[in-house]
Amino acid sequence: MVVMVVMVAGRSGPVPLACWEPAVPVDGWMPLIAVHVGRNVLLKSNGSHGNPYAHAQREHALRVLGRVAMRAAIDAHVAAPLADGERVDLLCLIGLPRRVARFDPPNLYPTVKPLVDGFTDAGCWPDDDSTVIRRTAFGHDPDPTGRKGLWRFSFHVWPAPDSTR
Repeated sequence: MVVMVVMVAGRSGPVPLACWEPAVPVDGWMPLIAVHVGRNVLLKSNGSHGNPYAHAQREHALRVLGRVAMRAAIDAHVAAPLADGERVDLLCLIGLPRRVARFDPPNLYPTVKPLVDGFTDAGCWPDDDSTVIRRTAFGHDPDPTGRKGLWRFSFHVWPAPDSTR
């Protein structure tokens, strides 16, 4: 079994190549990638952030995870970098470990931002500013991951009309 090692919250540990998968198409949105994130690096906007040093380590680990996952998807021809001047809307569907009645997806934006920065590092788009990603939307993926402590972040893109520039 081939295993990659990355820094996760200050500890190195094996991260299987299955840390990503192709995203499932959703209502006409073009699937980009789905990234699996463990509880040990998950960041939320509600509640305490704890130790700033540990928070920064988690952000770094998420950025590395995003870069590794997107680079693997591009190399496997599952995802393709945006063309020059192309502008998109980004949809992030979040799958939880188990079914829940209520969930507020934008509370996981602190996890999404470093992943998107990693996609930028991997060459998916030239930058993740408003000239490339016009807006980011969040949604709840009703299908749970089925694994305790594992969240799935599925990213989808929609070409933004040129008239909005």
